[in-house]
Formats: sequence, structure tokens, C-alpha cells
Amino acid sequence: MEECLKLIVQYSEQREKIYKEFLKRLEQWMLIRPRTIQGLLDLISYIDSFHKGANVANIIGSAAGIAGAGGVLLAPFTGGLSLAVGGIVASAVGATTSLVASFKDNSVARENCEKAQELIDKDAKATYALTSSMGEYHEITQKLSDCLRSAHGKINFESLPPIVANSQAASSYLLGTGLVASASAFGKGASKAGARLLPVVSVVCIAIDIWSIVTTTVDMVEGSKSKAGKELLKVVQKLREQRSMLRRYVIEAIRIQAQNAPCEEDEKEIIAQMIKQYETENKTDSDSSDSDESDEDESIDFCLMNARSVFNKWKEITEYVVLKDTDVLAVTETWNRRKPLVMTVPGYSPFFYAPREEKRGGGVGALIKSNIMVFKTSRNFNTFECIYCILIVISKKAVRIIRIYILYKPPHSDFETFFDEFCLLIAESALKSKVIIMGDFNINWGNSDSSEMKVLLNYLGLHQHVNKETHERGGILDWVVTRELEAHLIKDLHVDRQIQKLINLDHYPVTFTVKPRP
Repeated sequence: MEECLKLIVQYSEQREKIYKEFLKRLEQWMLIRPRTIQGLLDLISYIDSFHKGANVANIIGSAAGIAGAGGVLLAPFTGGLSLAVGGIVASAVGATTSLVASFKDNSVARENCEKAQELIDKDAKATYALTSSMGEYHEITQKLSDCLRSAHGKINFESLPPIVANSQAASSYLLGTGLVASASAFGKGASKAGARLLPVVSVVCIAIDIWSIVTTTVDMVEGSKSKAGKELLKVVQKLREQRSMLRRYVIEAIRIQAQNAPCEEDEKEIIAQMIKQYETENKTDSDSSDSDESDEDESIDFCLMNARSVFNKWKEITEYVVLKDTDVLAVTETWNRRKPLVMTVPGYSPFFYAPREEKRGGGVGALIKSNIMVFKTSRNFNTFECIYCILIVISKKAVRIIRIYILYKPPHSDFETFFDEFCLLIAESALKSKVIIMGDFNINWGNSDSSEMKVLLNYLGLHQHVNKETHERGGILDWVVTRELEAHLIKDLHVDRQIQKLINLDHYPVTFTVKPRP
């Protein structure tokens, strides 16, 4: 049993390390794969444009490309027609040869192919790294599950290091629901990712030679679409299929990790520094403290608001916040492109926001009472804007911590990419406790538009709390999401339909209270 215990400690530490490396590789892969697909589509468009734009003048330099006496060479590249009349075979061969030569000699064509090849090569390396991490994660999960099963009921985990207690906290759930068997089966499959996935990678990515495909298949075919373009479209389809397959593996890895008690080593130093700063700024004699102070006021009142230009409505919004005695105002659609711009309210820290600098609209921000310690940072995603905050409420009896993500997803952002990036955010949050994800998702929770998101949240053990329409035209677009196991954090959630017209909003603010336990 002692040897088993050592292995549990070892495997627990290894799994946390592997999962963090998996997150890094997942983020890199999610950035590269959409770029690779788009890069290939751009190249296909260029090739087909080159193909369509070619004409007789491009190819008559070849003697074989000139129709014999009495023969007529039509222009297949401009009109989508085929060769006809005498000299058809010789003309076809000559035209193909000349077009290939013309393409090879075109510096822009070569540059475009080289760019696509660079994307393909980077994609192959990122995919290999990701699948390797996934295999390692599920292999170590299998080993840990086997040890936990052997030690179940025989070891007092409370006296062991936190990382082991984290594993044991999950093992009760795993053993009780049969997820160990599921994880075991999945672990065995995923640990063979190198055997199952990497051949696909080598065929779809590593073995692709863009220049070879393009220059050996540029020919005269019916219509304006080149054979090279068609061949590359097959590659794009394979990349998309592989993306869907890998997504299933990623979601399963997140699900397994989410069942563990969070490991928050990375944020311990940040939180310790914030507490030390608070103690330094609030030194008082212990005799002057009120020993009867109650923790009844340690709840945090939130308001989630789509402002549709917070700066033009700053006076009305802040009056509402002060009237409601709101502790944290989470804002979407700040419509701010200017930086920096200091905006303050008495009793609150300066308004923190992540501006959208390249185009109009969007933007997220937060206005937080000054008695709440805050660590805040913006997160970069392609399909939604996001800020992350650690909120610390310090009283004489306890330190309470809440972590929040505030996000805004534009209505027309690519859903497939958003789905992947949101999975990445959940994967990151799986390492933390007391997490609330809130924002304007621009996906209606009240109808079939949200079916895929509902399946995802349910599968990962997450709960969406808003159940009333949040937009004046209907639809539950503003969401508040927590772990199912932490759903108790959200109290008294209310959709305020009264204030919307006074501030000229098209969304109804969502208010709720959180009372985190120490």
C-alpha cells in the first residue's frame, strides 16, 4: 500500500503538469488549424483565378499549343469551354505544359504556395504535439485511476498533499458513477493516439507538398475550377474532419480534469501578494477591531449589463450601480476604441476594460468596488472578447475568492471556431475553483440555436443559470455559467426589465448575488 501511495502522489503531480502542457499545446493548435484551412482556401481561390484568367495569349508560345491547319482552339480558361475541332490532342498537351510553366515562373504563385506550405508544416507540428499530450494525459489518468481504485477506502487522504486529496476527491465521484471505466476505456484509446491519429497527420499534413500538387495538376478541365484546386479542397476536408475528431478527444480530456478538485498553484503567489498588499494598506490596532463583526455582509452583488456604449451612458449606468449598491458591474459592448481613458466613480476602482481597437462595437469591462481586491487581465481569442478577474474579499474572519470571466461574442462570429475557443476557456477554468463565466453570447439559450452548447455544458458538468429573456426582441442571449457542483454560488438571479428603457439598452441587465465560502 505504501508503494501505491507513492505512485498516487507521483501520478497526481505528473497529471497536473501534463494537463498544463496540454493547455498550451491546445491553444497553439486552435490558433494554427483555422489559419491553415483559411490559407489553403485562399490558395485555392488564387489558383482557380489564375486558371480562369489564362487565355490563348498565355499559351501560344508553345508550338504544340497551336491547333493544326483547319483546327480551332477555343478558350477553356475564360469561357469554361473545352477544346474542339482539329489538333485537339496536341493543343491540350501544349496548353497544359505552357500553363504549368507560366504558373511556375509566376513569383506571386510561388509565394502563395510557400505561405500555404509553411502553414501546413506548422499545423503538422502543432497537431503532433497536441495528440502526444492527449495520449500522455489519458495514459497517466489510467494509471492514477488504477491506483486510486486499489487504495479506495484504505488510505486517509486528508493527511496527504493537496494534489493527492484533489485526486481522491475526484475518485469518489469517478468510482460512484462508473466514469473510471469510461476514463479507462478512453485512456486506452487515447494513449494510442500516436497509432491512430498520427498516420492521419502524416497523410494530411506532413506528406503534403503544395508545390508538387499545384504544378503537376494545373491543367485544362471543364469550367473555371482547376484540378489542383480540387485536390487541395480534399486536403481542406480532411483537415476539417480531423479537427472534429480531435475536438472529441479534447472535450473528454476537459471532462476528466473537471471532475478533479482544482489545483490552483499558479495563482497562489498572485493571491498571496494581493492579501499582503491589503494588510499593508489596512494596518490597524487589533484593540480597535470589532470582534463581533458578522460575515453577513460578505456577499458580492453582481450586475451583468450589455451597455451598447458605456461611455455615452456613463452617468445613467453609474447612478443605477450606486442605487443598487452593486459590487461588481460586468459590462459587454462598451463600444470603446480609445485607450487609455480613465473613468471613475466614488467608492469604486477605475473602470477596467479591454477595448476593441480594430473595429467598431464590442468590448468588455468591469467596474468593481474599491474594497474588493482585484487581479485582472484580458484574454485574446479570435471569436470573442474576454477579461479575467480574481476577486478577493477580505474580512476579519476570512478571505473569500471568486474568479470571473466576462466575455462578448459578436453575433456573426464563426461558431465552429467559437466552440473550440470556448472549450479552451473551459479547459483553463477547470484548474480553478469558484469560477463564474458570464457575458453576452449572442446565442439564444431558449431555442435550438444553443443545442450544441447545451450538450457541451451538460457533458462537462456546467450549469447555465439565466432562464428568462434578456433581449427586448426576445431570446436568452446573456448567460451566467458555473460548474454544476458550484451552482449554489449564484443566489437571487433576476432579469431587470424596468431599467432597460431608462438607460436606453436593448438588453435587460442580469443581477445576482454570490456568497463565496472561505
